[in-house]
Amino acid sequence: MGYQGILFEAVPEASSEVYADHITSPFGHADLFDRKFGETSADYFEYPRGRVVYDRKRNLHLIYSDKCILDKVAEIVRLFNIDKYEIHYDEHYVCPQCRGEIEI
Repeated sequence: MGYQGILFEAVPEASSEVYADHITSPFGHADLFDRKFGETSADYFEYPRGRVVYDRKRNLHLIYSDKCILDKVAEIVRLFNIDKYEIHYDEHYVCPQCRGEIEI
């Protein structure tokens, strides 16, 4: 596919989904990927990915990121206009290349 950018969607709080003490997008990666690329033989899970979630209780953003795109965190912070954040890892956000390098 050759896409080199950061594919993201910042959802307004009014359109967000509340999950316990967190606010997150109601859309999954497949939704965003399909809207951007339409019909393609590629799947979203073949690419590094993450998610930005707002923790209402602690008043900060949680940036879930595949380890191979940690160098993009500064750009993610800028794109989402984030002041305070923590970086987290989750087995859901691991691309096939990184999955082969770690035990989950």
